Amino acid sequence: MPKAPASTPPPVSTTTATVTFNANGGTGTMAPETEYLNVSVALTTNTFTRTGYTFTGWNTAANGSGTGFTDGELVQFTASDTFYAQWTVSAPTTATVTFNANGGTGTMAPETEYLNVSVALTTNTFTRTGYTFTGWNTAANGSGTSFTDGELVQFTASATFYAQWTAVPTVQFTNSSVNWSGYVVPSSSALITDVEGDWTVPILNCSDTPDSDVSIWVGIGGEQWATGGSSGALLQTGVTSDCANGIQQNVGWWYVDPSSSAGELNFTNFPVAPGDEIQSSVFETTTGVWQTEVTDVNTGLSAYMVTGESWGVGSTGASTFTDQGSAVNISYSGAYTAEWIVEDPGVAAAPGTYFPFANFGSVTFSDMRSSFSSWSLTPTEEWGIVQDGATLAAPTSSTSDGFTVNYTGP
Repeated sequence: MPKAPASTPPPVSTTTATVTFNANGGTGTMAPETEYLNVSVALTTNTFTRTGYTFTGWNTAANGSGTGFTDGELVQFTASDTFYAQWTVSAPTTATVTFNANGGTGTMAPETEYLNVSVALTTNTFTRTGYTFTGWNTAANGSGTSFTDGELVQFTASATFYAQWTAVPTVQFTNSSVNWSGYVVPSSSALITDVEGDWTVPILNCSDTPDSDVSIWVGIGGEQWATGGSSGALLQTGVTSDCANGIQQNVGWWYVDPSSSAGELNFTNFPVAPGDEIQSSVFETTTGVWQTEVTDVNTGLSAYMVTGESWGVGSTGASTFTDQGSAVNISYSGAYTAEWIVEDPGVAAAPGTYFPFANFGSVTFSDMRSSFSSWSLTPTEEWGIVQDGATLAAPTSSTSDGFTVNYTGP
């Protein structure tokens, strides 16, 4: 189709031709334009759009290899035809992210990227002594939008990303064990006849440790176990939490050694959920028998074991419980250490090997009580779990009646 001459001649025909407009990758609709042949007329102005592109005119070929026309150009229709919209990529617009160490040290070059294009953030190279880098945030105090290290993002505007840091727990403990962490408090003379403590069942990070376990308990007479011994009298009760194929499971239990050959005995019909408050105790009653008790405050159920009698589950505070087994042949005579422990119970059969220790985050014992006439937690009574030279758990803070154990590995 020829372009129009400088002047417009009068119509020479009453025959018409139609131009159909094709968006050619764009969006929108345009009605066909029908005109008399050989009459100079203006092409319909383009209304198609295409995200990220600029309209540059029309062409009789989709790939731009035919005859080109500008938007609204004067033309003379000589035959019906299809005009294809022509596009070029819009001038790129960029944004720049500036990385702020936010208390750390080091340098990182700003990252400039095209807008609305998914790109990976520059990997962090800042460091901060005593802290672990946990990601980026648009606010220094972490109250803005968060991003993980190397995350795929789309830049929408220039911004500053502030490094976020978490303090590394200060590992402070005097004694180490392959599977115990907490406090073992000795008595110099009198038998310990009561130990009690409360904690909250942790929500395990089963994504991090999908097949693993952790046991939390109170007991009497366990120091020889922490030091690798095999003698002495141990009576304890608590809750074990497992990650099984990435799913958390919890169970209450009791254990006595050396009187019981059955090992740890689990309570049934005693549901325990992550986040439940647990109250646990081991004590000698006024009649001279020994009793273990683990109570789930959230369910109102308690699990008991009474030496020389039986063990089972009942309502908290009730005078009786439903038997789940006999303890007629179980006896206990006390010992000289009181324990509040977070344990890696998965000691494998092969010496020096261990099943995975569950990532429990942290466990805080509170409202700790005992038969000591006077006592306090001291650094010499702290125990941390160390396996193959790596600290897995350690007590990190203590008060007059409580302390916290943090998971630190692997």
